[in-house]
Amino acid sequence: MQLTKKQPEVEELKNGLDLLFHCYLTIESMESYNLTGLVKKFGNLFKNSLEKAVMSGIDKQSLKDEELLNNAIKKKKRMAYQIANMNEVDQILFSEFTDKYVQNIEIARKKGVVFFDKLL
Repeated sequence: MQLTKKQPEVEELKNGLDLLFHCYLTIESMESYNLTGLVKKFGNLFKNSLEKAVMSGIDKQSLKDEELLNNAIKKKKRMAYQIANMNEVDQILFSEFTDKYVQNIEIARKKGVVFFDKLL
């Protein structure tokens, strides 16, 4: 699925999935921080509300490629959990790794895992 200006529903879906990713990261960080009470309750309410809002776009897109969307959601949840559970030093290192990826995104897209083996 490639995003173009001609596909506003795809762009909207990407934005919704990105919002969910950030929400999942927030919830996971709350768990790591052992946050309780109203803050956690409101965070979960927001997450649940956001999931419902985004699901309508996901339902429309999933008719086109359900497997891709399911994998995207699973990977983003996993990534949010992984980032939230890293210590501060590892998050900084991961940020640098991410910069290298973004700077070489075309190579990474073509070579996939091989790119990462060489980068590491």
